[in-house]
Amino acid sequence: MKRVIALLLTMTVAGLAQVVPSTYNAQSQFYRDSLKAIQNADDTYRDYDDFYQKLVKQEKMLPTIWENIVGCAAGAFIIDFGTSGIVYSKQYNTIDESSTTSSKAFLSTSIAFHIIGATLISYNTYAIIRDAPRSKKTHNYDKIYEIYKRRRSEQINIDFIPTFGFDNSSAGINLLFRL
Repeated sequence: MKRVIALLLTMTVAGLAQVVPSTYNAQSQFYRDSLKAIQNADDTYRDYDDFYQKLVKQEKMLPTIWENIVGCAAGAFIIDFGTSGIVYSKQYNTIDESSTTSSKAFLSTSIAFHIIGATLISYNTYAIIRDAPRSKKTHNYDKIYEIYKRRRSEQINIDFIPTFGFDNSSAGINLLFRL
């Protein structure tokens, strides 16, 4: 028993050691992307609004973890249903000992429900772990787009426009402020 616990503890530590660097990379990627968004907002000659809208839209089209959470709840409900069948088959067997075939049918059906529910829970748990960084990435893209929009709205654009007057032979430069 002690060896099994030691093995599980070692596997947990090894799994967490692999997860920690990826969260650090996601955070540093967010900082790099937000700096790029600020630089893009300062570029007055190009509009990156469509680029960020498309980026957010692409990320939101990917599957989210909410379907998997519902799948885990459904798996738990199916396992609960199977447990009820096991309890009912045990009670049915003690009341009426002559019909063991029906109690065996209840028991085998309940075991099948347990297998189906465990499969649903395990797959959906795997999918939650797989898709959780992607949903965080979607949230980060939303925040980056908000940084871009806020920075773009705060800046004042100053343009120098050359002007020529042909009627009185004049030339000059006009200063144009755009908010």
